[in-house]
Amino acid sequence: MASKKEINVQIGHVVFEKELQDYFEANSKKYGYRVVKRKGRGFDFLLKKNKHLVKAEVETLAENFLTHKHSYNIDLLIVLSERGKEKISIPTLVINEEDFKKWVGTRQKRVDALSRIFGSNALIEILDFLTLYDGYEYTKTDIIRNTGISRRTLYEVWPVLERFDLVKETKRVGRIVLYTLNMENPIAKKLDELSKEIAIYMGHKIAEKEKAKAEVEVPA
Repeated sequence: MASKKEINVQIGHVVFEKELQDYFEANSKKYGYRVVKRKGRGFDFLLKKNKHLVKAEVETLAENFLTHKHSYNIDLLIVLSERGKEKISIPTLVINEEDFKKWVGTRQKRVDALSRIFGSNALIEILDFLTLYDGYEYTKTDIIRNTGISRRTLYEVWPVLERFDLVKETKRVGRIVLYTLNMENPIAKKLDELSKEIAIYMGHKIAEKEKAKAEVEVPA
């Protein structure tokens, strides 16, 4: 049985790789590709470039591709680090690390993006959390733990989320039920887009303040 430390490392790796996949999906055009499909049988992305379809796999390190089992042919490996690249025969695309870090930083600022405008209440805090990592699955206990609201409060506002179809059930394992933000719902999709726009706006405002402060501090 894996230790708690080993499990945490595995979870950290999966979350980081998910961030890398999200980044590439949002920025694929910068690298000359168009995303046709995400998560197919045996690949992370089906891409298109110059009318050609390309099956791509995303790994944080190039060498990870060798340790993971791939039963299907992959045309392109997308990585953050080239370590181990010389041992791989397929073409490799290396992500711009600085660009990736900036993108992740902007995403992390979205934690309380909606609360900045609509104020802090249980419903907004839940939506802030769900829009932060849309696509992830959570139990109600996960949501309570990450938002800091009480179990009683969660159950008081949960019917509102269900009434507007903002959340959807994704999986049941015994008594454990997993939920995610319902991106098929137009309201949820707009809230997710709004959260991103608020974060970008906040980022620009912070950058402007820092720039103005630096100009004032420059000696004459």
